[in-house]
Amino acid sequence: MRNLLRFLQRYHAFLLFFILELLCFALIVRYNSYQRASILNTTSAVVGGVLEQASEVRDFIDLKEVNDSLLSENARIASELTTTKMLLTTKIADSLGQMQTIETQKDSTIQTLYKYIGAKVINNSTNQVNNFITINKGSKDGIKPEMGVISSNGIVGVVKNVSENYASVISVLHKNMRVSAKIKQNNFIGSLRWEVLAPQYARLDDIPKHAPVYVGDEVTTSGYSSFFPDNVPIGVVEEWGLPQGSNFYNIRVKLSTDFNSLNYVYVIDYMGRKEQKELEEASLREDNK
Repeated sequence: MRNLLRFLQRYHAFLLFFILELLCFALIVRYNSYQRASILNTTSAVVGGVLEQASEVRDFIDLKEVNDSLLSENARIASELTTTKMLLTTKIADSLGQMQTIETQKDSTIQTLYKYIGAKVINNSTNQVNNFITINKGSKDGIKPEMGVISSNGIVGVVKNVSENYASVISVLHKNMRVSAKIKQNNFIGSLRWEVLAPQYARLDDIPKHAPVYVGDEVTTSGYSSFFPDNVPIGVVEEWGLPQGSNFYNIRVKLSTDFNSLNYVYVIDYMGRKEQKELEEASLREDNK
């Protein structure tokens, strides 16, 4: 209390002057419309600017939550679209060559074949012979080895190792990576392999010379593996050739996924993988007896 009184005694003249200035300012603003309008406009501009900056800061802070929400929503929609393909009207030809239409109704017994899990890329290499990607989802999110990984533009790779919170993915840009692929326009199936040290290109092997191939043809997954559904984009034919004496084309494919700017991906959980693998392994065992 003594310090407060000492402070007031020492600075009372300044404080009195400051209070009178505020009083004069308030009287001028209150009884003069022009000054009042000017002060209100200036105050509104300053407050508006501060609020706008604060809003931008809040939006930036919420950006991760928004991205995660969008990933989850996109994954849900992708799963539903895959299921919807099972419910579309199917046309078949009868013995007389006439077309019959079978209306397949939605049924509770129909299960989703593929589940999509959104994830963020936290590490990625493109300049090695064997490239890997790390994502921020792991076993606690349902990620398992041998799950396919795609982006919004096309295939990315296959899950290799999984921890509780993270997973490593064998990139398409890996010398040992092979993907069953097809030319969408004619359904001829081949094997896709990366064109080593060229991040944007791959080679499509085993397409026979009698298949019609054109620059610009779409290349997609064939659906002949447990990694990817049918018709996931891979890229487009950029150039092709037929080596002398060969029965197969030499096809160069420009990949649709830009691995140098990869931020978000979707991991594909194929619900029938276990049953399919068990059946195929049983068939192999029987052949080897």
